Amino acid sequence: MLLYHYCKADTLEKILASKSLWLTRFVDSNDAEEVTRTLRIIWDKIKNDMEKGIQDLPHSKDIIERLKDQMETDLFMSTEGDETPMGISLSFNRDLAQNWNEYGEMSNGVALGFSKDLMIGINHTMPHPNANTNMSLGWNQVYYDRDDLSNAFSQIFIEELHSNPIIGWLNVRKTLKCYSAFIKNPTFRDEREVRIVFYPNKNVEKATDSEISELISEPIPHCSLPWIKSNGVCGLKEIIIGTNCKYKKEDIKKMLYENEIKSEINIVKSEYPYRISKNR
Repeated sequence: MLLYHYCKADTLEKILASKSLWLTRFVDSNDAEEVTRTLRIIWDKIKNDMEKGIQDLPHSKDIIERLKDQMETDLFMSTEGDETPMGISLSFNRDLAQNWNEYGEMSNGVALGFSKDLMIGINHTMPHPNANTNMSLGWNQVYYDRDDLSNAFSQIFIEELHSNPIIGWLNVRKTLKCYSAFIKNPTFRDEREVRIVFYPNKNVEKATDSEISELISEPIPHCSLPWIKSNGVCGLKEIIIGTNCKYKKEDIKKMLYENEIKSEINIVKSEYPYRISKNR
């Protein structure tokens, strides 16, 4: 199964020329609830349940107050501070209208299909800020927040705090921090999103098979992730041309040739029959 990245036609040229994808700040994306969905909205949902669930514990009020303060700190660090998650969004959806309309320039763009080879050196897990790249870089599916998700968090955290009331709050904090880059508003659920997430660190250990770059400031803050690795393994397997894209198959074949990309890449035309209505 391939994972698809929908993008504008002009972005394709940059992706082929650089042979890499950019991981950018999720808090600058089209979802205004990035990160805050977990550290503010979900936390507000489960806080009262947790207060009731651990009221029999000594110092239960102190534990909740400590978590409140920690959520505020983590929220600031994740949105304005040095622990802002960087990443890129992919989708299980191949050639789907919603993805074209939202991310594929209303079918004027392209959809790039990547195999798991893109994930070489990236653990299938939820990363967290850490100087060790293997712990600060990971990929996982996105979870779409519903009541059952909040209820599950409440029950797990209550059990955790009863099991270990002294340091259990640290596990609560770490769990919400890890999930914060992977939870979205449920209205996005049809996108079936998968994310690669990275927390760059100035003191990060560079040795990693993913070959991800350090944080680059210009033209926007980003980290570069190659989809052709230094050993020649290519993660790009398919290019779907949007219905109204300016490029034809021959144009893309030419771009691949000019950028010395010799891997077998399937190039197809989208089946999405989109046109701009004359009534709009």
